[in-house]
Amino acid sequence: MPEAVYHAERPLARRKGRPRVSGAETEAVRDAEVVNREGLHARPASRFVDLASRFEADVTVQNVTRDGELVDGKSAMQMVLLEATQGCVLRIQTRGSDAEEAADTLAALVASGFEAEPQQNSR
Repeated sequence: MPEAVYHAERPLARRKGRPRVSGAETEAVRDAEVVNREGLHARPASRFVDLASRFEADVTVQNVTRDGELVDGKSAMQMVLLEATQGCVLRIQTRGSDAEEAADTLAALVASGFEAEPQQNSR
């Protein structure tokens, strides 16, 4: 099973044109290939959005294979509009205090074929 590609991670304050922000707020970017045969249809999009909504970080997603636009990763309608079929690469960008964890968890979900939600702390 393909693993998510760790694309970039950097504090927001280092980006040109951005005001200095708290050291706790970061940005993370992960690329993950859609491996499930049906691609990103309504059910996997809902799983992605449900998981993304558990994080405080802003989540945006782009279908880099089709050079698509950035969409809100917390909106099922926008996620479906990515038209991500099997083999497409999604770029997941997160920004906020839990950006690293959000990016890792969401990339793992995509790489798993949306089959099983990555394990979080037991309740």
